[in-house]
Amino acid sequence: MADEASAAAAAPAKEEKDSKKRARDEADEADDEMPEMPEKWAKKDIGRAMLWYYRDKQGKRQGPFYPGQMRHWWTAGFFQPTQLVAPSFRGEVPRAFVRVDQFFTDAPAREAA
Repeated sequence: MADEASAAAAAPAKEEKDSKKRARDEADEADDEMPEMPEKWAKKDIGRAMLWYYRDKQGKRQGPFYPGQMRHWWTAGFFQPTQLVAPSFRGEVPRAFVRVDQFFTDAPAREAA
């Protein structure tokens, strides 16, 4: 009888542990997903972007920022490779965002150290 009680008490803890593991796995898969670069960006010289935007952790658009500022944040390690960013070529507010490592391919300073 005591064995049944301890098994019943262990079941919710195991379910919770399994649930947390599934949530971590799903989050890892989401991080691995890479939004496709819009065709219009692929045809342009990204170095000619006038401004840049990024999505914060809550999914809100932040910006505009100057290209040098965004590059500095990337090389200083403020952005993870999965950080979503978007260029603006003529002052337009972008709708699509892609991972920063699709634009800035040099390793952040923290990885080089």
